[in-house]
Amino acid sequence: MRKELCELTKNSLFLNKQIASTIDENSQRVTRQTLLRNVGLHSVRDFEDRMGFSAHPAHGTTMAGDPTVSYYKSSFEGNLIYMIGFCGFFTYFGDLDEGILS
Repeated sequence: MRKELCELTKNSLFLNKQIASTIDENSQRVTRQTLLRNVGLHSVRDFEDRMGFSAHPAHGTTMAGDPTVSYYKSSFEGNLIYMIGFCGFFTYFGDLDEGILS
């Protein structure tokens, strides 16, 4: 079974403005399916739930159906980072075991 990527926070990633800017500048847009395949369904669903998205369109707005949500991949010091862009902010996902801890 493939390991899911964790959401990276300022406490878990040395994510200062300079590093975030480097990650953002090197990002490439990807599809939702690519993000799900590489981040993992559980991690993405947890994020969706916290942001108030519904799991199914019958119950409200889903993240998949929201045109303001975008998905990206990037890298930092050789570590693959995936991002969800929503409302002008990015949430970063990466492998905490890959040496990107502060």
